[in-house]
Amino acid sequence: MNQNLFLFATLLLTVSGRAHAGEPDFESKHLAIALSRSAPAFSSFALDSLGQGKLSHNPVLAETNAVAGLVLDGQTYRLSGKAVWRVEWSEKTLTLRSDHVGATEGPPFSLTFNQRLNHATLLGNMKPGERQMALPCLLHLPDMGTVRITCSARDTKLGYDARRFVPAPFVRVAFPAATARDPRLEYLIEVVAIYPKLAGIEQNPLYDGFRRDWLNIFQVNPRVQMLANNASSDPVGFTLFEYSDLALHTPLLADGLTANDLVRAALDRYLAGALGYGQIGYGSANGGADLVKWDTPWTSLDTSPSFLISACNYVNGSGDLNWARANYAKLAAWGREMFAADKDSNGLIEYPGTGNFGDRPLRNRRPSNWWDTINFGHEDAFANALAYRGATLFAELAGKLNHVQDARFFTEKAAKLRAAYAPTLLNPATGVIAGWKSADGQLHDYWFTFVQGAASWIRRPPTASWTGCWPN
Repeated sequence: MNQNLFLFATLLLTVSGRAHAGEPDFESKHLAIALSRSAPAFSSFALDSLGQGKLSHNPVLAETNAVAGLVLDGQTYRLSGKAVWRVEWSEKTLTLRSDHVGATEGPPFSLTFNQRLNHATLLGNMKPGERQMALPCLLHLPDMGTVRITCSARDTKLGYDARRFVPAPFVRVAFPAATARDPRLEYLIEVVAIYPKLAGIEQNPLYDGFRRDWLNIFQVNPRVQMLANNASSDPVGFTLFEYSDLALHTPLLADGLTANDLVRAALDRYLAGALGYGQIGYGSANGGADLVKWDTPWTSLDTSPSFLISACNYVNGSGDLNWARANYAKLAAWGREMFAADKDSNGLIEYPGTGNFGDRPLRNRRPSNWWDTINFGHEDAFANALAYRGATLFAELAGKLNHVQDARFFTEKAAKLRAAYAPTLLNPATGVIAGWKSADGQLHDYWFTFVQGAASWIRRPPTASWTGCWPN
């Protein structure tokens, strides 16, 4: 065999065996994918929203459920000789096309991620109790990027599930096959990069992480159908305000879908009685979700403030005053519950846990706020800063809705909290706001940077107009 023929034969063998050797069937600067030989599924799915070719990481969990009689013919999956799925690709898009053949529906096309390799999530609208994601939606892979998913047929939903307390933690997306009613379905998977458009960042590599990862905080748990720590973790009421802060600045996700919608969906669940980590009774009835119980006999001190801030951020960001009117009574109840924790009427809300030295937080008696491995208790500077912010925001909302007495009530409560905050919590020896003042009167000052950041909200008097989430 001459040298040129040998090289050509070697090239043919290399190309024909690429997918079997773990190499992609298709690769561009934005995508690298490989197709499973045993089921309609991706065996590799690497993504770079910025098109920089960073595609070495494949977080897909190997498919273990083979479909009998299925054959991959190039880019087409055939069952009993009939084409049931075809995959097409280009620089930034993938198309999954399903055709209905015979009397039975074909198998779904699946994409399953190893959650230990990437905390993948779908972002969109879900109905309570359903593990289905409405389209359009986003698939976001933290530190890799985002794709937008749409379908040719209205009302089609993706199967969506995730588990963490299993031997192989996973996030699974299932694209339903065509049916007799919808004999052809086409799903478009399009690479997108969603982030606030700020001048000067497009060509500056220092902002690559910002542009690729703006959506990282947003994670929807399909077993509770709401925002959570990740797709298989706990929904946490006291962190919801941070989702709402970013949602205010997040561009449109897809037609008819915004980040504010994700916040509203979580609020709707909480308003309807769902519980999150940090609330009394959370985790006792989990509906099959892998949750960590909150065994503490008190709700965390920052939960009600977070709910109130999130609701006001949602209304300010969406302009949805009808939602505010429909839920006003419950929102006001959250606010009054928040200030009912001021047991000694000094203006600051207090937690039943003492925060005293030696009174250590345990799993069945957690501290007062998000930082649940630190012994925050009694008069907590972080939670009180959130309470002030929630009160000022809600006073403004009450005023917009002509609830004059409530506007006055929350303005006065905010003013009283503000007046007590520095005199109670400022450490005169360091000039720093202490983390908390315990029930025995001691200040606990460990120079918490996040406490100083939260305390900056209190610099604004409660009569100021709050139209955004971050103070100057």
